Amino acid sequence: MLEERIRRVSEQLLTDSSLTDNMEDAEANRLIEWGLAVARRLCEETSGMDDAGAEEYLDAMMGKLRRTMRRIDKLVGSLAYGGASGEVSGRLRRVFDAAADLPVLALSAPDDIENIGQAIEAMPPDAALGRVLSYLSLPEAPPDETSGESPPEEGEDVAALEQNPLLLASGLEVPSAGSDSPPSSGLPEESPLDETTPDEDGGNE
Repeated sequence: MLEERIRRVSEQLLTDSSLTDNMEDAEANRLIEWGLAVARRLCEETSGMDDAGAEEYLDAMMGKLRRTMRRIDKLVGSLAYGGASGEVSGRLRRVFDAAADLPVLALSAPDDIENIGQAIEAMPPDAALGRVLSYLSLPEAPPDETSGESPPEEGEDVAALEQNPLLLASGLEVPSAGSDSPPSSGLPEESPLDETTPDEDGGNE
């Protein structure tokens, strides 16, 4: 159920080109990745809700998340064209106003927005985006209390594999604890696929 909610809200972000249409691909991908992380955390907030309650909550929160992302997009995109002095500071304030409505964010808006805005004006887009997102962080997720189990100590996962009868019967080699080498399958290695976030372009708020 939770994974289905995550899939649904992720699709909303990945198919909405208006979220990043003022950015170059690198910055657009970074903003989308940030948005996906926030969306996932919003879904985790619905773990105790029924479907109707979760849908109502996520519809409201995703609207606020998209508003925040569009304002970040416009701020970063405006750097390529310059503008009146203080314009970036105003856009930055609007970003913080929108982000304040997202309860999963640890918002740390600076007191001296005017000075921060002037500093951002002189930055390249990638650095400017990083600076803005640094104020909109996700707090560390609480540990999973449902399983009642502690995470394995270093080496325990390898030790468990070594005792797995199916693995032993397969003839695969298990790396010793502390080894960085993956198990050998005896098959030729294949190059990993190049995974990229879809480019987002076009559309307006």
